Amino acid sequence: MPKISPRIFTVGASALWLLIGWTSVCAQTTNEFRTRPNQIVVNAQRHWEDWDFPAGTLEIAPQGEVRPRQWNRNTDATEDIVDFLRFQIEAARRDPTLFKIPKRLQGKEVAEISLRDAVVEAGSNPAGVTNVLDGDPTTFWEPAPLPAGVDPADVDIGALWWFTVDLGRLVFLKKIELKFVDEDLGDPFLLYDVLVSDGRKPIAAQSGNAPPEFFPILISLKPNKTQRSVEVDLRGITGRRELGGEQDEFLAEQIQFEDLAEESGPTTDMATLVGRFVQVVIRGSDLNRGRQITQAEFEQLAPADTGAVDYYKKLPDGGQLQVSKQVYFDRLAEEKRGDIRYYIRERPRLAELNVWIEGDDIFHGILRRGGTISSPDSRNGAILLDSDVDSAHFLDLYRDPKFNLSPIGTVTLDLGSFFWIDAQRMTYTFIDNDAHTFGNYTLEVSDGSREPDGSLKWSIAVDRRQTETLGGLIGKITEGNNFDPVVGRFFKIQWNVQPIAARILTALSEFQLFGAGFQPQVELTSQRIPLGNSKNLLSIEWDADTPPGTKVELQTRTGDTFSSDTLYYHGDNIRLYEGGAAEYYDRKNRRDKGNKIGIWVDGPEWEKSFSAPYENAAGSPITSPSPRQFVRIRATLFSNDSEVHPTLKEVRLNFAEPVARHLLGEVTPTQVDSLGVQRPFSVYIRPDTISADGFDQLLLAAPPQMRLTYRGLYGGKGSDFPPVADLASLKIADVEIRSDHSDSLHLTFPAVLSESDIELFRLDFDTSLFTVSAPLRAALRRGDDGWWQRVDAGDAAAQVTDNDLTLVAVPRRKEIFRNLAIEPQVFTPNGDDINDAVRFTFDVVLIRQSSAVEIHIHDLGGRRVRSISARRPVVTGAHELEWDGRDHAGNLVAPGVYVVLLKIDANTEGAGLDARDLTRTVAVAY
Repeated sequence: MPKISPRIFTVGASALWLLIGWTSVCAQTTNEFRTRPNQIVVNAQRHWEDWDFPAGTLEIAPQGEVRPRQWNRNTDATEDIVDFLRFQIEAARRDPTLFKIPKRLQGKEVAEISLRDAVVEAGSNPAGVTNVLDGDPTTFWEPAPLPAGVDPADVDIGALWWFTVDLGRLVFLKKIELKFVDEDLGDPFLLYDVLVSDGRKPIAAQSGNAPPEFFPILISLKPNKTQRSVEVDLRGITGRRELGGEQDEFLAEQIQFEDLAEESGPTTDMATLVGRFVQVVIRGSDLNRGRQITQAEFEQLAPADTGAVDYYKKLPDGGQLQVSKQVYFDRLAEEKRGDIRYYIRERPRLAELNVWIEGDDIFHGILRRGGTISSPDSRNGAILLDSDVDSAHFLDLYRDPKFNLSPIGTVTLDLGSFFWIDAQRMTYTFIDNDAHTFGNYTLEVSDGSREPDGSLKWSIAVDRRQTETLGGLIGKITEGNNFDPVVGRFFKIQWNVQPIAARILTALSEFQLFGAGFQPQVELTSQRIPLGNSKNLLSIEWDADTPPGTKVELQTRTGDTFSSDTLYYHGDNIRLYEGGAAEYYDRKNRRDKGNKIGIWVDGPEWEKSFSAPYENAAGSPITSPSPRQFVRIRATLFSNDSEVHPTLKEVRLNFAEPVARHLLGEVTPTQVDSLGVQRPFSVYIRPDTISADGFDQLLLAAPPQMRLTYRGLYGGKGSDFPPVADLASLKIADVEIRSDHSDSLHLTFPAVLSESDIELFRLDFDTSLFTVSAPLRAALRRGDDGWWQRVDAGDAAAQVTDNDLTLVAVPRRKEIFRNLAIEPQVFTPNGDDINDAVRFTFDVVLIRQSSAVEIHIHDLGGRRVRSISARRPVVTGAHELEWDGRDHAGNLVAPGVYVVLLKIDANTEGAGLDARDLTRTVAVAY
């Protein structure tokens, strides 16, 4: 199947341009970009959202700015419940055998999921439960009042006033916080419990629909009338089942942090309790006697807030006895009547439920980002993120050696993007009494760098030494590691599989990764951008904020065609059939058939990979093949600091009408056997389908320090250029040389139009190579205000076989210095303007870097009398230095013979170069 990015078939007007193409590129706007005359602009939110990038790795602002996503530690799990509930439906539809949709969500579309779906059940006022999850402190959940006439003594409030919410996934709990409304809005709960559940069912449950078993984390024992914010610190707490007696119980065990520290480093901030469901139960309430108020205040209350009115009879001992209203007014004399007490009804109102967890789980989004999970367990590794504590991913710790298994066990993750990672957590399953925890293992991270053999280069983040223990049902439930932040895309856990005649497993249930900061590298790629017809791609520009330590790179890829294809999926709708349609339709695989998806794929003439990154945001020439009808743009955002990020604001692609559909060129000869020697060369250029306006200028450019000397420009049919041709008849007249004897040739000539008989051009020139390779760049344009169209290397002339525009040297001698000349050999620095100085001329070859050329002059006693040096950006090429016969102090040296040492200040060790230094003599006379 194609490796390139596909585009799924769409139906309707939005897809028509893919089928029929554009007929013009006048100013207009699409969802993918905006066009101006000769320019494509990407700068709006809707533009960027249509680009391809790993899901959840970018933040796109409404104003059209793009930045890497910031991942956080210590987050509130209630803020993104909807996202995780939607993922559950998406995943279940891809693989219904692994992911289960809760009964309350079955039949719903992903887009229909809202915060209301986080409410599992409520004994009272279920519609109001979402208010505790909305982040608004002025909204709240309040249980419905007891029906009129119901005696509170006959009611179990805890059976009525409660709710349960689903966090959408399993999380490591650090703290649960309840925030009650402000005093002017209502009251806190008087007596209440907070419970959590990881979703497991009671052992005795006979039905799969049984509610999960909850574990109390807070039981209030004293009436609460004033406390409006309650925090429950859960760090170091684990829910562990104790077997025995008639009933199973969960125990809250406080783990000592210093014990954990021996296992995994600093843990004072480590969550060890997992949960998915949170339940809040009100066990006690003052009901209609919330708070005593004055009669005047009572008379101002709204009916819904009106509480009880209590009447009291005075007692002889000075006390008072509560009586009914009828007794108070009908049977008591005035002097026997005591207080009348007025109450506002208790208004138990919870404004916010905050569930603080380890942070944003990097691992959970691995499938959405197109990542992979590779494991010895042949079943789908996605079981590690299904939020089901009863599912297990079995891995061998001990295995009979007769099975010839690998002695190393590894689970490897391709996270689908790059992250800062600083923590890992995992849970062990509850379904197998014999399963153990891991023993010794390592956690390793890779940023994608490769070893010499092509394998990933790994660094060890954690080397954990421990003895495996009983896990799961009655043993250890969770385990975690903190480590220094490291950049990675690949992550693995690795352990030794011990060879014994038994099988002992570890049964992982969930796996999570965490980190803080902006992603260090995110890549986004445009869809196939149509240019209407073949266009000359000129340059690309972009606007971005790049603080120190960050950068934005842009690349392009071009082509002319696209075609349809079909992807065939396995039954999980995640894995592609490698065999394609034949395997998919094979009857023996009919039970493993998934979806068929039609896609558009780039044609065979597209570049195999994207161009090298462009360097100048103000305008970089396009290096992808051009002219072309389509282009893709790739942007990569980099940061080497987790606290800073680049921001990409706008991309502009500039193009123009081409002078020809294609321009192909090649040079001959392409190879020489010596450096620093001037010799003749020819460049052939073949224009394909010249435009009506044609072209009248040619530019040939070479690397700096190469001098190009014009010899002639010729044109004719391809057959006019045999190996030996009469060039005089093909010579183009009226050629104007605008630049010559430099690193470029710029020529003008009479316009060559579409009706011209010229099929092939030949440009003859002389030059010298100073390095082992020298790429030439050729371009054509019409008029001084026209745009240069690049000549691509290719088969331009039948008599030339190299199809290349790069000159290559294979020198027999690897000398740095060539053609050294000293003029005059004897000079007389006496001020008479005749031979007052000596000139050293030479060529430097084979070295491309910026280096200094140095001449050191010594007398015959070995004392250095003068040093002369010159540095330039590229040291290769012709040089000329001069000595005026003076020493370091500016004094004329004595007559005599002096030794001249010519050397270059460059690291050439290991390059196999000859004669890195040259020594000559020169004479001074008066």
